[in-house]
Amino acid sequence: LRRLIDGLLIPVGIATPEGIVIDMNRTALAACGLPIEALRGIPMDETPWCPATEEARDALRTAITRAAAGEAARFDAGAYPDGGPFRATGFALAPVRDETGAVVQLVVYASDGGNGFEGGKNDA
Repeated sequence: LRRLIDGLLIPVGIATPEGIVIDMNRTALAACGLPIEALRGIPMDETPWCPATEEARDALRTAITRAAAGEAARFDAGAYPDGGPFRATGFALAPVRDETGAVVQLVVYASDGGNGFEGGKNDA
């Protein structure tokens, strides 16, 4: 499963239902040039992928709340990690449930509107 996730050419991550980073795939890490150790344990709205405007950050927080309640959520925004070339035009969050139906994690991914992610090149 790890090879599959790392082989995706879109940024994908796993967060707690509260929106705390657990893990990210290679594309997400390459896009901002940071190791997972620098990101694990911090809120999604404090990561380099966080949307650039307060309005979009609020949309991210709302999407986290919705996904934690069991509803898939998507919103449009821009992201600018470290002033670099990565631009995301859309984000989506989906709940991951355990065998009892409780939401235990969130899957987070970004789309780029078809322009390609810098650092998303993958030779896996």
